[in-house]
Amino acid sequence: KSEVDRITSFPADAEEPQVQEMTTRRQVIQLALHGDVSERTLKELANRLKDDLSSESGISYISVGGVRDYEISIEVSEDALRTYGISLDQVTLAVRRGSLDGPGGSIETDDEEILIRTEGQNYTGDDFRNIILLARPDGTTVRLGDVALVRDGFQVSDLITRFDGERTALLEIYRSSDERVLDIVDVIYEYVDAVALPAGVEI
Repeated sequence: KSEVDRITSFPADAEEPQVQEMTTRRQVIQLALHGDVSERTLKELANRLKDDLSSESGISYISVGGVRDYEISIEVSEDALRTYGISLDQVTLAVRRGSLDGPGGSIETDDEEILIRTEGQNYTGDDFRNIILLARPDGTTVRLGDVALVRDGFQVSDLITRFDGERTALLEIYRSSDERVLDIVDVIYEYVDAVALPAGVEI
């Protein structure tokens, strides 16, 4: 932390660096969440279970594996660009500007310093489809969805995870150096026995 605090060349609008001590983690148990459901359903369910288990005392770190990362692809139609008189550079700039999440400076008071952020990060296909590319004087707008096919899906990858022949998401539970394995396992088994899962999904 002392070394980082001595750095004076950070940009003026950069937020204060967050310094954390790295702790040793060892895997305790792995849960296979599987069923005859879509990949998106399985990943969303795995993330919900991760959030539930992370709130339990004695469990400090859980990761979701075995599923592909989300990816939004934007396929722009040249014909649509010509129709509306928009260039590909304009589309790129609008997407970049319409999906910002970054520092915006700070306000200092007598008691504290308040950091300001712009939170405009887009996360879903619908968010991107609604980005305005062109606003006309008559009030009509051209949105990204008018000139491009926006796919809200997953990264193209060779990753295949199966359990009993079914699509699977893995919940990997770790312990830090001061957490007890048996305590974590007890919490996990109790949670697994009580959790309500959609039809066709099992742990």
